[in-house]
Formats: sequence, structure tokens, C-alpha cells
Amino acid sequence: MTGKAIPAVVLALGLVSARQAPEKALIQPSDFAYLGYYDVQTSGEDTTYSQGLTHRYVDGDLRLLIYQLHDRLHEISLKDVPFGARITQTTGDWPVTNCGFIGLWFEEAKDRLWTTCSEDYFADYQPAEIRLLRLGAGGTTTLLAGPNGLRGITQKRVYGGCRDLPAWMQQMSNLSQPYVCGWGGYTSLVSSGGVASMGLTMYAVPDPTTWKGETRDFKTLADHESGTTEGDGGAGRSFDRGWRLTPALNYYDGGDPRPNPPTPPEDPPRRGAGWLHPLKDGHNRFVWGDSYYNTGNWVETATKRGFVAVASLCGGKCYYSHSTLNSDERIAELHVFDPAQLAEVARGRRRPWQVQPVAMERLDLPGEVWSGSHQGNWTPGNAAAATFDAKTGRFYLARFAVDTFTTRIYVYQVGG
Repeated sequence: MTGKAIPAVVLALGLVSARQAPEKALIQPSDFAYLGYYDVQTSGEDTTYSQGLTHRYVDGDLRLLIYQLHDRLHEISLKDVPFGARITQTTGDWPVTNCGFIGLWFEEAKDRLWTTCSEDYFADYQPAEIRLLRLGAGGTTTLLAGPNGLRGITQKRVYGGCRDLPAWMQQMSNLSQPYVCGWGGYTSLVSSGGVASMGLTMYAVPDPTTWKGETRDFKTLADHESGTTEGDGGAGRSFDRGWRLTPALNYYDGGDPRPNPPTPPEDPPRRGAGWLHPLKDGHNRFVWGDSYYNTGNWVETATKRGFVAVASLCGGKCYYSHSTLNSDERIAELHVFDPAQLAEVARGRRRPWQVQPVAMERLDLPGEVWSGSHQGNWTPGNAAAATFDAKTGRFYLARFAVDTFTTRIYVYQVGG
């Protein structure tokens, strides 16, 4: 992907089916070629608090949509904009529902915007919130459906976003639901309020215009809520967290005996603490603050396909201090998931926590975006949103900067 990227590592679960999506091989991190970046600053210094990324075409012009602070959705054009430029002008501006974490997806075939929403900090059960909006002229919006949810699934597990479920994937999974929502990751009070998912989530859902409130008509394809517990992990047998490539010094799961200390830990994580890297099976797992945010996408080319998400991860020492998450750095990794694993869960042949990335690569993202304590329970400082444009084969990844008050959008050409 970039010249400094760590080579892709292909991982075997032992349960991985040799069957791939019909007629196409699995996409690989090496298929992503870095082209350049754009800096976006349409809300002044408040641009730091942007979230979400999706795209649409207007009269043949590619437009990117990004949520801004103060409940606004901004649209920008990339027409005739060179890499490295700063974009400050919008081509559209609409009101959207406020929330702590937002997921965006524009469904071009039906001209409607999907949003998912979750607050970060709550202890009681809050149902998932999925909305459909129509973006009108003059900055007007029309609510087409929602807020709707999934019976028994907290909003903590569905804040990543939604996508269509490709016809070939519906056939492979024996599913009638045409969409998926989820992605998964850490939120505050991770084991409360219906429990977050320490790894990928994906739920196949019907069209939200066909139900009201919470629906039972959905199918789980991936879920790592079982991994919120402490302990050394089930290594996929009875519970698990999502895999990550880069190891971390995890002090969160009992590794630091000090309650809310004022200083970083100096000793190694306490022996016998939970989820220490690597686990007994040799693989690293998600720790507090790790998330896929709004980055999940089906990526398909003429010969390859798969589900891709970018994990924003804690790097170095990962510890709790001053009543918040802290780490030495934030890391971005490209994770590829095999559709065959998701299909096996849908068919009852694999447990939801046994869906793991089959290829991972650490990304080298140009630009310094953070200079202070690194946190993982908000989007600033994280590569927290992405969209794939199938027409051009380009993958757009947004990292929300702190020091420069911009959203930096990295562009990759996907080959294969």
C-alpha cells in the first residue's frame, strides 16, 4: 500500500473454509496502491470532530459526504482537485441527527442516505438506531424510515454503518435480507448497556422501510460481544475478541493493578492479566479503544472481492489514566475478511466470534495528526471512516486530525 507498510500476513483459523466466493479470489492488502491524499476543512477548527464518510455521484461528479459537528452533513467535490490540496468549500449542507458515533452510507441505487447512531457512554440498554434519509435541494432532508433497530442488539454494536449485501453473498449465505449493518468496536462501559463488540459485527437486515421499531427479522454474520469479558480468551472455542496484527502492551484487562492512576505504568502488564499479547494461540486481540468505526466496505474488482475494514488500534502502552483511555500512539490496520466465513455463520456452521481477518497489514498514513495523549473512545486522531467507489476502483480512507484541524482523506487504487 505504501512503501513503509508491513507485509500482509495471512492467518489460518483452522476453521476457515477453502471455498471462496464463486469465480473470484479473495482481495488482498497488496491490491491497494496508495495514490495520495486530500485535506478537508469545511468547519474551521471544528473539523477535528468530523465523523463518517460515504460518497455519491451528482451529474457524473464524485461527491464525498462527511458528518460535521453541530449536526451537519457536508458534501464536497473532488473534481479538478489535485492531491495534497485543502478543500474548504462545500457543494451541499444538510441537517442530520446528532449522536456520539455516526455511521454513513449513501445507497445510490435508491437515492437515500443510511445513518447509524450510538452514544459512547451509557449503562442501560439502548436499541440500535438505523435511519434512512433523502437529501433534498436547498439543504432539506426527508426521513424515510427510522429510527429502527434490531431486537436485542444494542446501538453499541451497530454504530459502524450499513451496506448492501451483494447478490452473490446472499446466495452463498442463503439469506433473503438485502442489507448488512454493524462493524463493531469499543465504546465506554464496554460490558454494560447491552455490551459492545470487541471485534467485527455484521447483521443481515431487511429494508428498514418494511419495519417499525425493533425487528426480529435479521441474521447475525459476525459478533464479538463475548470478548468483552476478562480472561485469557477462548481462542475461538467458546468466546473471543477480534484479531489484530500489531501487538500492544495491554494494561486494561487487569494488567495495571492501580485504580485510575495519575501516571503511565512503568512495569510490564501484571502476569496473569487478561488478553495479553500474544495469546496462547500466537495471535493478538482487540484491546479497549480498538474499533472499526465507519470503515467496513465490500470491495470488488474484476477478479477479486471480500469485506474490508480498517481497524483503529491502540499502540505501545495501552492503559487507563485520568479517567480515560490512553496509549502511546494510534495505529491503522487494513483487515480483510473472507465472505465464506460470514456465510458459514449465517448457515450455522461457525460461531459469530470465529470470524477473523484472514489478511492484515499496518498502514503508513502520511501526516502527523496527534501530539498528545492518544484516546480510542472518539474519532479524532483515528482512521475512522472509509468508502469504496466501485466505478473507479478507488478506496477513500478518512483520518480525523487534531493538530491540523482537518480531515485527511487517503486515496488507494484497488487492483486485481
